[in-house]
Amino acid sequence: MPGGYEDGLLRTNSQWLAILWRMDIERIIDEIEQLEQLFEAPDIRPLTPGDVSAANSRHDQENINSPWFRLWKDFGVFCRSDASEYRLGDIES
Repeated sequence: MPGGYEDGLLRTNSQWLAILWRMDIERIIDEIEQLEQLFEAPDIRPLTPGDVSAANSRHDQENINSPWFRLWKDFGVFCRSDASEYRLGDIES
């Protein structure tokens, strides 16, 4: 006999497939929501010197052609202990 009984109702294979498919989607949605909550939590690990250096390098690379960045770099207060690896004119947009 195809299908089976649940709560006294006979269900066909397609009905069971629809129920199982729906349960699988609900499980996937639940897992996605759990991952979203996990990634919403702030990262409380302290920054390492390598993290700071990488962030500074990315910042310099993104702003090297900005006139304001050039003014700051040439005439402003440069408070980094390590020099930027990017020099003015090295990166052109």
